[in-house]
Amino acid sequence: MANPLASAQASLGWLFQRCLVSDTPRVLLAAGGTAGHIYPAVALSRVLEARGVQCALVGAPSEAQKREAFATGASVYAAYGWTGLHNMSVDPADIALIEDEAGGGNVAIRVYNAADRAGYDAIKAEPRSSADGRIVTRAIKLYADGALGSRGAALAEPYADAAETSGLLLMTEAEALPFFEQALRHGTGRR
Repeated sequence: MANPLASAQASLGWLFQRCLVSDTPRVLLAAGGTAGHIYPAVALSRVLEARGVQCALVGAPSEAQKREAFATGASVYAAYGWTGLHNMSVDPADIALIEDEAGGGNVAIRVYNAADRAGYDAIKAEPRSSADGRIVTRAIKLYADGALGSRGAALAEPYADAAETSGLLLMTEAEALPFFEQALRHGTGRR
């Protein structure tokens, strides 16, 4: 089976033609009606899931590679004169690494993290902050729909250039509601 690739933004994926068969879920068609090669991530994940294939750009980075990436990224932004950034959809396992890098003097800017939805338990009791206050984690990033550029954003009306779709929902109301209820109860500091 082919090795699929996902974009860094995780909103698109590339798939080799030979992965597609007659029972592949609906995909975007190229001119002439042949299956294309670039797919919204949700559609790509459905194709791969049906085939039992894991999708990754490369293997998961090691802890050392992550630390180097965090430190390098912070240095690049600092070199541009930035004093801080918002880091959305952070893997909960990476929060402590980023805090540790800041503690070691390797993060020269302020970072406001929003964990991905799997990180709710890591911050629900109280926000996290590095000892020097440079790294703060006190938000959750939820994705309700896909990206506009890949025709994944859920629109009220079909896309003007793709009348057959109005986008993709990534969370149902039933999946999202518990997060919103917990935020309403606990997100403002009230118990």
